[in-house]
Amino acid sequence: WITDASLNFQWGHFGAGIITENIFNKEWNETQFATTSRLKNEPDAVTEIHFTPGTPFNLRAMISYKF
Repeated sequence: WITDASLNFQWGHFGAGIITENIFNKEWNETQFATTSRLKNEPDAVTEIHFTPGTPFNLRAMISYKF
């Protein structure tokens, strides 16, 4: 389980918020692909796994003004 949280406040035209991603800092793969390929002179196919690592713990703050 990957846990994210967002807390936002609005006061009239002004807003503020805190965004946290991957609160427990777990290692995870955002995407993962298995590719099987074989070159002309290779007797057997080779399977490779490629992945994009997921976002580590991240904390962001925001301030906004709506007009």
